[in-house]
Amino acid sequence: DAPEDDADPKATAAGSWRPPLLALLALGVVATGAVVLLIGAGAGGGAGRPRSFRAIVTLLEDAAGSGRQEEGVDRVPTPPLPYHYDTFVHWFKAQQWKELGLRMPPSLGWFDIDTALEGKFQAQFKERDIRRVVAVARAINRFLFMREIMESGDDSTQASLGMHLLALTYLQEKLASPEGVAALDIGCGTGWLLEAFALMSDNSRSNIMGIDLDIEAATKVLADPNVASLATRSPAPRVFKGNLLEEHFGVDSATEQRFLQPGSFDVVNVGV
Repeated sequence: DAPEDDADPKATAAGSWRPPLLALLALGVVATGAVVLLIGAGAGGGAGRPRSFRAIVTLLEDAAGSGRQEEGVDRVPTPPLPYHYDTFVHWFKAQQWKELGLRMPPSLGWFDIDTALEGKFQAQFKERDIRRVVAVARAINRFLFMREIMESGDDSTQASLGMHLLALTYLQEKLASPEGVAALDIGCGTGWLLEAFALMSDNSRSNIMGIDLDIEAATKVLADPNVASLATRSPAPRVFKGNLLEEHFGVDSATEQRFLQPGSFDVVNVGV
């Protein structure tokens, strides 16, 4: 077959065609996925036949548009609102999670409080009155805190539900102090325990704070109006960027002077 009319006149023998300069420049302004698509198309189809510049531009436009569409697709479905634990569990079981293409499809164990209470910490739970812990856990929209994990595939920022319930069980007396509580969560991840601390305390004099390397997810979720179905008198938790392995947790001096004075916290949780 003869090459198309507007093909590069300097095209060499089949299999060694070199794209025109404008096409190379165009490659530089599209996403990497589009570049891979072009290379694959040239190598696998047409038996090395050179593509016209018009065809390359069309392919670039299609690939770039497809990339933008893919970026805009929200694969994580939204649970029913307003949030209610039992309604959420029923909705969750009806979803086809493995068919959504998530990097880490969720399991019911991420959210099932009854299963967590019967897990490896059941002896500790049975020894104590945990009714308030369970009520708070049921009120928190844990799905919001786990959403980023489903999308990123990285669950290193979040402890298990059982561990969170155990932490609340051991700390509940301190958190319920009538004078309010100053609580610090070092390595707060997406912020679930911070919200739980605020609900457990339910006191306008409480001060709930969290520190982590990446605070974007926690800041966003804690500000969500659907984060919990219970109201609380506690001020909204504050989150600061810091590093447990650095001196003074790696926070700036102004933050340290204002919020992190020695002996200023009644409750400190580290990495749970």
